[in-house]
Amino acid sequence: MAGIYLGNGGLISFRRLSGRAFSTDVNTSSVNTSANRFVPTFAANIFTTGDRVSLVRSGGALDFISSYTESSGSFYVNVDALGGFRFYTNWIDCINNNATTAVTLAVPGSSYTITVELLGDGFRRLGQVASYTLSTNRNSSDVTALGDAYTEQIGTLVSGSGTMECFWDYTTDSSEIETAMYFHQLAVRQQLGSTFQAGLALKTAESSQAGGYSANPTESLYYWIKGVVTNVAVSFEPSEPVRSTIEFATTGLIAIRYGDIQGDLLLQETSDEILLEQSSGSLELEAL
Repeated sequence: MAGIYLGNGGLISFRRLSGRAFSTDVNTSSVNTSANRFVPTFAANIFTTGDRVSLVRSGGALDFISSYTESSGSFYVNVDALGGFRFYTNWIDCINNNATTAVTLAVPGSSYTITVELLGDGFRRLGQVASYTLSTNRNSSDVTALGDAYTEQIGTLVSGSGTMECFWDYTTDSSEIETAMYFHQLAVRQQLGSTFQAGLALKTAESSQAGGYSANPTESLYYWIKGVVTNVAVSFEPSEPVRSTIEFATTGLIAIRYGDIQGDLLLQETSDEILLEQSSGSLELEAL
């Protein structure tokens, strides 16, 4: 007897992708020590709350960070409505903008320039997921020769698209849960793009068939994609939960893999990923 897998064993794990570096001035007017707030000189819509960034100064320490003696460092940023930054060492405090744990800022000893770069971050589960869909298709090309009696076609490139529906939220109390609000911010990001990497689980290690026999009860099965957000919508009805609907298109490899989504990733110092193909036991390098 074949069992049935119910649609309550899926989840979405995804990561924010790294990007370009931007320069900004550091001076007494850009640092507010009473609010631990830093105002960069680049555009306000480049980075979003929860991004992990590196700060680098050439030829000196980042002295606008209190008691900091290094010329570089990495922090999570909370970006307010006016484009000001608060720095955090903890992602969850950054998301919730916990003022008591923000990095303490100091008056810089001189004016100088630093570079701010978005860094790749770890995988987190998307919270409040109600449903998701993923469709894949392969284009075809007509290669019928003159005089042939039947049409002949060959398969070419594979593409994919899909949607995710979540109950809308903008705060979290877990260090591993990303909120749907991030996709709203990602869709309007202009200079870094709106790409993300995700594992769309069909079966988690904890789920099993409703009846029947499971040959692999401890393995997860998931689609592995890199995508770009194409549309984000909010559904608002009185007395109903507010929902976010995110549409995306894939931008590269679409693969079906077994195993833990996070456990299959080995990170190099270059921030590229080594993906373990469990079916063959080989290592495949995939650059971001």
